[in-house]
Parts: sequence; C-alpha cells; structure tokens
Amino acid sequence: MLLASLMAALLTSLIAVLNSVSTLVVRDFIVEFIPDFPEKKQVSAGRIIIMIVTFLGIGAAWLVYKNEEGIFKYLQTLSAYLVLPVFPAIFFGVISKKVTLKGAVASVFVGIALATLFVIDQFVGPETGKSLFPFLHHDLTLNFGYRGLWAEIIITGVLFAVSAFTVKTTPDKLATTTFSLGERIPKFEGLKDWRLQLGILSLITLFLYTWLS
Repeated sequence: MLLASLMAALLTSLIAVLNSVSTLVVRDFIVEFIPDFPEKKQVSAGRIIIMIVTFLGIGAAWLVYKNEEGIFKYLQTLSAYLVLPVFPAIFFGVISKKVTLKGAVASVFVGIALATLFVIDQFVGPETGKSLFPFLHHDLTLNFGYRGLWAEIIITGVLFAVSAFTVKTTPDKLATTTFSLGERIPKFEGLKDWRLQLGILSLITLFLYTWLS
C-alpha cells in the first residue's frame, strides 16, 4: 500500500508537470505566433510535446546516474542554472522602468548560453571540463554559487546595456507591469489586507519552524 501510494503521488505530479509544459508551449508559443492554429492540432501538438519531454526526462535520469556528485548536488546545481537566464529580466523588469523587451530577450539568450556552458562542464567531468573550459575551474568560478554570481552580473549588464539603446516601453504598459516607489502606500483594509495576511502567515511559519526543529 505504501509503494502504491508513492507511485500514485509520483504519477500525479508527473502528469501535472507534463500537462503544464504542453499547455505552456502550445498556448504561449505556438498559438501566440499562429493565432488561427486549429484546436485539434493544438491537442496533437500537446501530445507530441509530452512525448518529447518524457524522453528528455529519461535522458535526465541517465545524466543523474552518470553524475558522480549525487542526486542532491545535481538537482541543486541544475535548479540554479535554470533560474539564471530569466531572473534578471523578471526582477529588474518589475522594479525598473528602464528595462525594455529587447533588452530582456537579449539577456535571456545570454543567460541560456551561459547556463548551457555550465551544464556541459558539469557533465563532461572535472578532468575534461578543465581542459575544455579552464576559465571555469579557478577558485572563484568552480563552485556553482560563484558561477551563478558572475553569470547574473553579466546577464544584468547585457539587460541594461541593450535596454539603453532600444525603444523604451510606453508608460501605459509600465503602469501595470512595474513597481513604483513614488506611489502612495494604500490604506490598511483590515482583515482582507494582504499585508496583514502575509504577516500572520509569516508568524505561523516561523512558529512551526521553531517548534518542529
């Protein structure tokens, strides 16, 4: 019964991920660029994407098997590299009005290139990686934390450099997508105020963490 429960939970999570990935690709990419894409073809494309992602997942399992540092270090490292390309564009896109769409796209592509380089170095092994990418095997570039720091600095530089020479986003669009420090703080709305709810949830989380640890 325990194994059946674990398998059911695993399958449920896997199905949710596959469904989300196929929906994301079809609705946010294919339909975005081909608005009149037929619904039946959307379903078929979603099934094909699920098959592709499934085989990629099998390949990822093989990479875990070949990784000598263990699954925990593998997941930690890959998670960091996956966040690298998009974090500066999202973070600075919300807090800064100077970021443009072309700047964000350029920074994401640079981030993908850096993350790909880091992943390749991770899986070819330390000896091969040192001969192929010697600049990644110094004291301040060997650990994935240091790599993430330098990559974020480069990606952020590209983001603002490209944004400085491209057409600025119109103020009406920025009003709904960016955070302005110049706006007045909204009045407290009582129990339905999100700040009060956040504070209560934070205190409950801190209490449970302290109590259970």
